[in-house]
Amino acid sequence: MFQPLYAILLDGGFLTKKLYAKLERHPTADDIVAECERLQNLQAVKNYELLRIYYYDAPPSADSVTKPVSRTRMNLATTERFRLSQSLYDQLVLKPHFALRMGETRLSPDKWRIKPRVARSLVSEQRALGDDDFELDLSQKGVDMRIGLDMARLALRETVRAVVVVRRFGLCSGVQIRSS
Repeated sequence: MFQPLYAILLDGGFLTKKLYAKLERHPTADDIVAECERLQNLQAVKNYELLRIYYYDAPPSADSVTKPVSRTRMNLATTERFRLSQSLYDQLVLKPHFALRMGETRLSPDKWRIKPRVARSLVSEQRALGDDDFELDLSQKGVDMRIGLDMARLALRETVRAVVVVRRFGLCSGVQIRSS
């Protein structure tokens, strides 16, 4: 007999932060697959067949920037974060059932912003600022839209009977959301 299908939609940025906190290291593709296996055992989808796992993320910026104080150049494509992210994407695309949906990372025109904790400390203690007192002003574009479009497409075409979504959620009217 035909088993109803379901899909898993993963917000990669959210999931990797949660796994990093849990594992105390950068998660690998195998760590993400293990989390998906846990999700596949949820009672709500236990009798369904997995159609696909959609992994959404925005890759780190590959821009070259000038540090705000020292004025030295930094190529973001040579950073450890960039390398780890690219390695993760390369591994995930080879895993069964996985489909990557990539947004983009945009660097603001100002490029840098002072870290909030540094700004708070400057109120009580004046000191010279260094490069480490700043962080890149980046924004992720297109990931939430792709998640929403895929959810709508899967529902409208009646491709799946259920969707397991792993992301930080706001309120969704008219949608039943079960958390595990």
